[in-house]
Amino acid sequence: MKEELRKSIAFIAAMTLIDENVESVFDYKDVKFSTFTGEYDKDSIKIYDFERECIVEGYLSDEKYNLYDYGQNAYIDFEIYENGRKFKGYSYSTGSFYEGVVDGNMIEFYDFGTMETYSYTV
Repeated sequence: MKEELRKSIAFIAAMTLIDENVESVFDYKDVKFSTFTGEYDKDSIKIYDFERECIVEGYLSDEKYNLYDYGQNAYIDFEIYENGRKFKGYSYSTGSFYEGVVDGNMIEFYDFGTMETYSYTV
């Protein structure tokens, strides 16, 4: 999965799983903040990624969010589980699964495509 998409998904995870008004994520690998804005309710997610200048949005269907990334023109599945502590999904642009856990303000993100773990904080 592309780095930029991982950051967007990390932001979505923070927005949906952390009870705060999140506006950015810090990427420990890139050593920089990425800024977003977003809206979330139980039925839909919509964010704007300022770095990529694009929208990612979608709706809840069968207990997972079916999102569309306008930056990559591709679909993403995003599912919350483990009582709202973990997330997982699939990136159709790269054909790879991902999963992660939110612990406080930390987001650990495992990308099955790269077989690496990425860390973010909000």
